[in-house]
Amino acid sequence: MSPNDAISEPSDVPVLSGDRVVLRAWRAQDREHLTFDEPVKAFVGPSLPGTDADGYAAWLALQDQEWADRRALSWCIAEAGTGLPLGWICLLGINQPYQHGSAEVAYWVLPESRGKGALGQALRLVRDYAFGAAELGLHRLWAMTDHRNLASQAVLRKAGYVWCGTERRAMVYEPGGGQYDMVRFELLADGAGVPLQGRPYRHVPTLAGSGIRLRPWRHADAGRVVEACTDPETQFWLPLPDPYTVVDAETYISDCQQAEPDTRWAFCVADADGDECIGALDVRMETHADTVRTGAVGYWMHPRARGRGAMTAALRLVIRYAFTPTRDGGGGLDRLSLLAADPNAASRRVATNAGMREVGRDRSVVRLRDDRVVDHVRYDLLAHEVRR
Repeated sequence: MSPNDAISEPSDVPVLSGDRVVLRAWRAQDREHLTFDEPVKAFVGPSLPGTDADGYAAWLALQDQEWADRRALSWCIAEAGTGLPLGWICLLGINQPYQHGSAEVAYWVLPESRGKGALGQALRLVRDYAFGAAELGLHRLWAMTDHRNLASQAVLRKAGYVWCGTERRAMVYEPGGGQYDMVRFELLADGAGVPLQGRPYRHVPTLAGSGIRLRPWRHADAGRVVEACTDPETQFWLPLPDPYTVVDAETYISDCQQAEPDTRWAFCVADADGDECIGALDVRMETHADTVRTGAVGYWMHPRARGRGAMTAALRLVIRYAFTPTRDGGGGLDRLSLLAADPNAASRRVATNAGMREVGRDRSVVRLRDDRVVDHVRYDLLAHEVRR
């Protein structure tokens, strides 16, 4: 009897059906369709099944045993209609100690299956099953990716997962191997098992005028953020990581997307014609109980967008929105404030050109990259000064 003859399809693996894919147990004949290219080997590597008969049999037997022990549940992502295997998806670590109600979602797809929406539907099928199956008792799903695997991160976000942190140098594929950042995502269910889509969908409004748009951040903006935040002038004035990587940009964008509008407005400043990111404008609400409704403003510009008045126009748009009453669709603030380093003439010029007033300074409070200690100049603007 060959190893393949000994492989049986587990009878209790649930079949999940969609219009594009069917999730089912793996079968002996699926082995002949397994071909792995370099991206799969690089990002999945040690977890891939063997493509020889013995290796495949051992991999399948391990999956069967893990499901029998109710520790993990694996499916073959199969093409609806033909039944041909497209990839693998699994619930790992079901109800581990100290993580009751949680499971990790892991996956890979075969090279010819990418870009067809198969993985996205598979993630949704697993999500609905995981949160709806009383015997699993799950309320939280999570996933991790290598920070370089932007395609995997994109499909998770599209499926409703929310970035929840980055662990530095946590992914090491073999002893002594390269060290890569691990990006984590999660998806929660409410008490009735319905997925909570998370805070990123409570976006800031889109404001437009003077050739620019202030809009919510997108992960497609990450490359422009890296360009801006590795620029020497931006690095000089802001306390940014150095080197500033795409992981830093992705983390920044996720943080902006998840900001509660009651406490922070995080705008991407974009060119009105091409919608390309040219800067950032942030307003953080002061939360002290004894203060009026105040928002602290901060901003930076992409180096190729400087000197044409775009940030001044952006700040004017924010001022108008901030001081419009909430009943009229605005932010309903009473005051805006801003701090700029005394030598930062460009930043100070934006504040004054937008109508903010210099009201004082904090002496010798900020240390610059060249080790100079300089003053912070204070600006503010009151709602009644704009409305009258």
